[in-house]
Amino acid sequence: MSEINAMLGPELRDPIEALIDGRVRAALDERAPGSATSPWLSIDEASEYVGVSRRSLEHKLKQGRIRSTYVGRRRLLNREDIDAWLGGGVAQ
Repeated sequence: MSEINAMLGPELRDPIEALIDGRVRAALDERAPGSATSPWLSIDEASEYVGVSRRSLEHKLKQGRIRSTYVGRRRLLNREDIDAWLGGGVAQ
């Protein structure tokens, strides 16, 4: 890495680093569970999506009003199930 720093001056290195950082951030956002492309949300992401507290959402999950699934130790909610619950339907 120090060889590249020696070859490129800051006028080239800084814009290249910014471009790479932006592309890496965009790629990670596409893969994130809570991204617009993913139908799966964590409890925190779902509570933000719905606009309620995490505790309120956990209460609805406990009541069985919204479905969830576990992937390993992580609990995920499907965006369609949340939308159905918000629309007045109960996700079965």
